[in-house]
Amino acid sequence: MLDDRITGSLVSQSKVPKAIRSKLEHYASLPLELMPMGITTWDADLKIDFLSSNYLRPASDFVKQTTLVGERITQIAQYLLLFIGAFLLLFVGYVYRFFLSPIFSEMIRMHKQIIQAKEHEMHYEKLRVLGQISGGVAHEFNNVLNIISGNAEMARLKSGPDAECARYVDKILDTYIRAATLTDQLLMYSRRRHLNEARVFLPDFFEGLEKTGTSLLDGDIALTMKSDAEVTVFVDPVFFETSVLNLVSNARDAILMGGGSRVKIFSSADGVGNVRIAVVDDGPGIPENALSLVREPFYSTKSRGRGTGLGLAMVEGFAAQANGRLEISSKPGRTEAALVLPVAEHSSHTSMASHLEADETQGLSGKRILIVEDRIDEFGFLTEHLRSVGCNVDIAKTVAEAGAKQGELWDIVLCDVDLGEGSGLDVYRSFQHKNVPPPFIFMTGNIPNEAMRDSVVRTKQRILMKPFRMMDMMEAIQKTIQSVTPTK
Repeated sequence: MLDDRITGSLVSQSKVPKAIRSKLEHYASLPLELMPMGITTWDADLKIDFLSSNYLRPASDFVKQTTLVGERITQIAQYLLLFIGAFLLLFVGYVYRFFLSPIFSEMIRMHKQIIQAKEHEMHYEKLRVLGQISGGVAHEFNNVLNIISGNAEMARLKSGPDAECARYVDKILDTYIRAATLTDQLLMYSRRRHLNEARVFLPDFFEGLEKTGTSLLDGDIALTMKSDAEVTVFVDPVFFETSVLNLVSNARDAILMGGGSRVKIFSSADGVGNVRIAVVDDGPGIPENALSLVREPFYSTKSRGRGTGLGLAMVEGFAAQANGRLEISSKPGRTEAALVLPVAEHSSHTSMASHLEADETQGLSGKRILIVEDRIDEFGFLTEHLRSVGCNVDIAKTVAEAGAKQGELWDIVLCDVDLGEGSGLDVYRSFQHKNVPPPFIFMTGNIPNEAMRDSVVRTKQRILMKPFRMMDMMEAIQKTIQSVTPTK
């Protein structure tokens, strides 16, 4: 029973019934009963007069309650950590997306550009060195070819009615043409081939190309041609046609090796000053691992013995010299190779067929011609042929010898560009002191550098590329003499 310390003076002093007093004691002890802990009270004699119900609960109940509280705290802590983690993740993602990602992307892009630039630098350095080597070899080889062709043509002229001898000589000349084409490809690849540029009207070019292109293809391969661009390009007509036919030849070989039936050639203007001349085939396509290599010199996807690997390198060299580019794309069933060339300013219709048709020896009799060539012993066929048509020919082997003859009257000077000690430009400049300097024809198999090439072009004199046929030389002389007033 509770004493006055628990029930209060009101209960102990009031004259209330025992039942009511019991109720009051019960309600007075409720706060102590509801407290989550064991409570006990003692009287003055240290006798227990009150024990709360929690005091009498087993210890396991307290442990269980404590455990539940701990678990709840752990759950709350876990939720809190998850919330904090999610918040941090969102925050980091936001920072990365809007701040770090652009920086990393730019760093990656710059790194790739640096790698690509280094690869391109190494690639073009390799091509430059290879171009110098191939250009030098082609120059020397052209001199040899010129000697072979010149002497073969002289033998052909002197063989007369001997058909068997003429047949052998013709085989020599046919072989010369194939070898000359190869050196042209080497020089075009090394970008050291002089281009005789002229205005070419694309519809006329396509008209002339159709017959040649059709004959180049196998009978089972259909050729479609369409020129939507009625514009003019300023290129070397011969090398322009050779380059396009080279692309057609590649398309034909791809179809013959891997299947297909159609080759299409078309042109289209891009509206920004360029025109695309594209050759498309429906062959098997170029393997992806070979696509980046096909421009490399001496690389070929054809079987051994079927290609030199110089075709596309030559086309790319021509495009570069014409201030254009070569584009190649391929996938199974479709390969497109396109020359992209700048449209000529003030584009006008100029037919490729407008060439002078004249007797190559007409009007040459009695003309005074000076030949300046340091290897004249090897090029003796030049003087022999010119003298055979009635020309008065004199020879100089050096710049000094040529300078000593500038006081004489000459109708034309045939001058090699590379004279060993000095150059043909030195001879040309020395003759400009005359009141009426004679016209020059520069002969060369290879102009060694850009500066000299530009200097030769600026003279506006005709350039005859070695190796040349006799008829090429006679045509050049004929046109040069016709273009000036004779000095004699």
